[in-house]
Amino acid sequence: MLTLDVVRSGGSVAVGAYAVSSTTPLAGLSLNDCTKISSNTTNGKVQFQDADFAHQLGQNVTLKLDITAAVVYTIGWTD
Repeated sequence: MLTLDVVRSGGSVAVGAYAVSSTTPLAGLSLNDCTKISSNTTNGKVQFQDADFAHQLGQNVTLKLDITAAVVYTIGWTD
């Protein structure tokens, strides 16, 4: 599970996942598929509409963050 520590000021954060060196998001893991985090949170779980990172275990991915009026302090992975 991907987690974020976020402090927002009326904004939000969304995450998209891409194969390394690709401009096409992984299926179900695009910025548009992500449920935006729109509150202050510690270890906030990044969630997608119909997918998760389970099928990406052991693979390298590139993350793209769409940050609007917010600060992301940490990005982490948990079980």
